[in-house]
Amino acid sequence: MKSFPHPGGLLSKLAVVSASLAASLAIACGGSPKPQDTPKSTASGAPAAKGSQELYERLGGQRAIVAVVDAFVGRVAADSRINLRFSNTDIPQFKSLLVEFVCMATGGPCHYTGRDMETSHGGMELVDDERT
Repeated sequence: MKSFPHPGGLLSKLAVVSASLAASLAIACGGSPKPQDTPKSTASGAPAAKGSQELYERLGGQRAIVAVVDAFVGRVAADSRINLRFSNTDIPQFKSLLVEFVCMATGGPCHYTGRDMETSHGGMELVDDERT
């Protein structure tokens, strides 16, 4: 997978993209979550912290995240400001890792298996236009 740097190495394109995707999904779902009296269980069977899976579930779970990631990657491919950054990217692997990341970030049962953001995005010399 082609990588992206970020000045200071703390914030990455994937993190920004994932946060944007999560926010878009949250807005698309609209409304307030239904109150829950008891926390749900995680994939391991252990009780989840109160509210930890609420966002993931409100977003529509894995199926909705996959749909948004697919649409997002299509938009990236059409964006001439950034699409060349993905010319050597294994797109199916990129989609899979992005789904894992968003799933995990929203409290879902996924485990992100990609490289850390600083390593993944090192050496790319991104400009501000690529992050907006």
